[in-house]
Amino acid sequence: MQERFFKVTRSEFSISLPLLSSEDLDHLQTLCDEGIDINTLLIQKMPKTDLHVHAEAGILIDTKLAKIIAARNNIPFPDDLVDDQTQQWKFTGSDNLDQFIKDFRRISNILQTPQDIEDIIYAFYKHCYEHRVIFALPGISWIQCKEQMTFLEFNQAYNRGLARGIKDFGDTTTLRLRYYQERHINSEEFQKIWDMIQQYPNPMITTIGLAGSEDGFPLDNFFEFFESLNHFRQKMGNPWYFLTAHVEPESPERTIEVARNYLDWFAHGRNIADYPQLKKTLKTSGMTLEICPLSDVAFFPKSIPDLQAHTQFQALFKEEMISLNSDDPAFCGTIDEVYQCVFKALNCDLALLFRCTYNGLFPAARSTLESMRFYAPETYQTHILILENGMLKLKFFETYCRLLQEIRTISNTHRELKKQILEISLHTPLSELNRLSSTLLKIGKETRITSLIDIRQEIIRTAKVLETKTLQAIEQFERDCRLSQEQAFSGLET
Repeated sequence: MQERFFKVTRSEFSISLPLLSSEDLDHLQTLCDEGIDINTLLIQKMPKTDLHVHAEAGILIDTKLAKIIAARNNIPFPDDLVDDQTQQWKFTGSDNLDQFIKDFRRISNILQTPQDIEDIIYAFYKHCYEHRVIFALPGISWIQCKEQMTFLEFNQAYNRGLARGIKDFGDTTTLRLRYYQERHINSEEFQKIWDMIQQYPNPMITTIGLAGSEDGFPLDNFFEFFESLNHFRQKMGNPWYFLTAHVEPESPERTIEVARNYLDWFAHGRNIADYPQLKKTLKTSGMTLEICPLSDVAFFPKSIPDLQAHTQFQALFKEEMISLNSDDPAFCGTIDEVYQCVFKALNCDLALLFRCTYNGLFPAARSTLESMRFYAPETYQTHILILENGMLKLKFFETYCRLLQEIRTISNTHRELKKQILEISLHTPLSELNRLSSTLLKIGKETRITSLIDIRQEIIRTAKVLETKTLQAIEQFERDCRLSQEQAFSGLET
């Protein structure tokens, strides 16, 4: 796997997932419980990223939670949007994005209070933890909730959910937010939201994106906005935001070429596979694409009936220039389902899936990170900490796979021990790793488990530092907001 780090490359950031032979996999399969497939199990354990994931209704995966929220808000629950058999949300967006957006808003209308927002982001944090998502970037939009709460209340609610989440699940998972400006709202409201983002710079919002209805609102219309954002972030003292936008499937090559001058990476962008020179340019720069393969199949069933027919995705996947993403997990499938389905449909090497996680940690071009380091050094350092913690988790999985290669050398008289080694994951406590190490030494086996313990200790250490910095940043945001409101109130009195 080719190394693609930036100027501060360090040797421990070199990741290469070992190839488990057919003999290795056959042996590991004998250690699995009945009905468990070894490849499915390994993908479940694999660290994942999910950058392109819409919040509000998009992350309201649990319809039971949705019913609880609707009941406490005395809001009629949209039963017609729930499948009777699966009890999951129906997908109504096949070849009709606008209909999907309408239904998305109906479900989002359940969310009436800041407590609702806090509850859904905490539930999503837990979901990410359970599925070994090491970094996620849920995209939020106040437009869904502006009639129910202020912009500030909306931000504070998300932050409270993140604060609860990092305390409970921060050893495995880190979440930050992307604020989605929406194409279809009027220009005055569009500017008003950007003004509020500047007035209340939430440190948990690390990215500004562009989403919403695309019909009649092409990406070209927003180049001036993104140009202004580039100028904004290149002024010392201003917050630094990564900049992204949804790329329409029909976007011409020239539009995408111009867009890459303003954006740090692309959301979607599968049609870049049809432009060889542009694809080569992006790959050389280190810019990756947020591809949502199950979402593509759901939204465009006529042209993409299944993943085997998704030739654009396959080309970009093989070029190792994408991250895998869920888009709207409540409707199109969770990120674990995405990884599993890609593996089964393409019969691919696990290393290609692993590369997608790596790309999810490093979506931006190298030049973007160098610029970030120059204009926003403190933000850059926090970002580096997130990357370091994420890379340690990739290193943990890499070392775990190497440990699995050694299992065959352990006598079958220690079958239970071998099964316990197979059960290791990012959730395994340090105490259990130490116990396994001690047991292995007693039977005369020196394995990579000692390296695994060292990496786990570093994960815990960096996660704790990140937790402290995150909670301090959220607390500082609260203090700044109170001060800003007090000053505004004082100004009104005078």
